[in-house]
Amino acid sequence: MIDLLARRASSSSSQAPRRRAGLHLALALTLGLGASACASSGPKVDPEVQRAVHVEAARNHYDIGDLDRAIDQAERALALDEDDINMKLLIAWCYLRRDRKADLLESERIFLGLERRYEDESRAPLGTAIVSERLAMLHRNTAQDIERGLEVPLGKDPQKEIERLRSEEKRLFDRAIERYERLIAEQDDHIEALTGLVRVNTTLGDKESALAYSGRLIATLEAQEIFYSEQLRDQAWDRSVEDDFKRLLRNTTTRLIRAHQLAAELHFDLGRSSLALGHLDQAIERDPNASPELYAQRAQVLLSMERPERALEDLERFIANSSLPVDHPDVQEAWQLRRDARDAIARPDR
Repeated sequence: MIDLLARRASSSSSQAPRRRAGLHLALALTLGLGASACASSGPKVDPEVQRAVHVEAARNHYDIGDLDRAIDQAERALALDEDDINMKLLIAWCYLRRDRKADLLESERIFLGLERRYEDESRAPLGTAIVSERLAMLHRNTAQDIERGLEVPLGKDPQKEIERLRSEEKRLFDRAIERYERLIAEQDDHIEALTGLVRVNTTLGDKESALAYSGRLIATLEAQEIFYSEQLRDQAWDRSVEDDFKRLLRNTTTRLIRAHQLAAELHFDLGRSSLALGHLDQAIERDPNASPELYAQRAQVLLSMERPERALEDLERFIANSSLPVDHPDVQEAWQLRRDARDAIARPDR
């Protein structure tokens, strides 16, 4: 099945919750520092003001993806307040977003350390779960490369190295699952943890478990979508608060569409075409222009249900609106499905 969501899944939950940029605050604080320094014979900077500048700068750099500067500013803030857990978490997320092995290991080290120090802090276990997923996939991919002869472990027996990598992969996936399950035991509507459990169980091939968590995730996102919609409809907010609610509603709807898309894929793989179709119909109904790939996926489901007329309509829409290059495998597959749909419609026994 054409599967763009699965290719996005590994990155959809890898980032720490975003915040709105506030460069104006950092600039104002910086100007305040300059004025303070110039107004006296020597630089007398309020450490708390200086720390606030570094904190704001770290967050802004994180938001725009400038991770090196984000780490630098966070470390400067920590030099003034070594107990600032928010800056420690930000540094860990920066290393996680870099997604290189050494950076993932550093992210893991920080998150595990924060878990030990702050037992009631839920953000550290979430980070541990996500980085464990990433490291597990890294071990899986390395083992597969050795099996295919694409990589040779220097000075090691290939088979023993594969076994070691597989064992470590299992340990890391188990740890990710344990952290996610702990989080939803504490908060049953924890969206990031539910998303992680859908993702990990899908990766491990446990599609029934993935679907069970997917149902909980969809219900949680639907409740959140209703809440934000009601706030916008029933309350008079100032402009900034209204913009925040609109942004949250858009983000929730996007995640809900993706959740339906993945649920459809899982049902389709299990031979449940009618259930897959229901999820894709709901995803497209929420936003008909959200993703051309939704139409390609629905067309494939419709063809499996011997409904080629509707499938052809969806394939035509995908081909007309997809931004993928013509030679992309998904586009080539869509053209083949289009031919299959036309052949099915033209059959004399219809």
